[in-house]
Amino acid sequence: MDSLFKGIAENVIKGKSSEVKELVQESLKRGVAPEAIMERGLSSAMAIIGEKWRKNEVFMPEVMIAARAMKSGLALLYQIWSKSNSSLKGKGVIATVKADLHDIGKNMVIMMFLGAGFRVVEGRLVSTDGCGGDH
Repeated sequence: MDSLFKGIAENVIKGKSSEVKELVQESLKRGVAPEAIMERGLSSAMAIIGEKWRKNEVFMPEVMIAARAMKSGLALLYQIWSKSNSSLKGKGVIATVKADLHDIGKNMVIMMFLGAGFRVVEGRLVSTDGCGGDH
């Protein structure tokens, strides 16, 4: 199993979404718990990316590519978690203002919540003050 976790982590770091998805599927077929895949594969990779970010060894494009790869595996795990309320830790709502294109941070927060076992409902808010989010 350690080789599967290592493969998942390495491919997240490299930003290889399709490989991450395949390895997560293989892990699930072998009966590995989704929480273990999350912790030992997906989250461990993002911890490495976070440390590299702090050391200025990677930049935002690499972080986003790794996050996208993580999301491909996380989508499979979320399908399992959404069917079972026993592992669901809670629910939350997150939104951006309609027409706001700066949603990188929001997407990172969503991934962190999903990875921690929370259900997330995402939406767009319509401004009531007439600004429409164009500021």
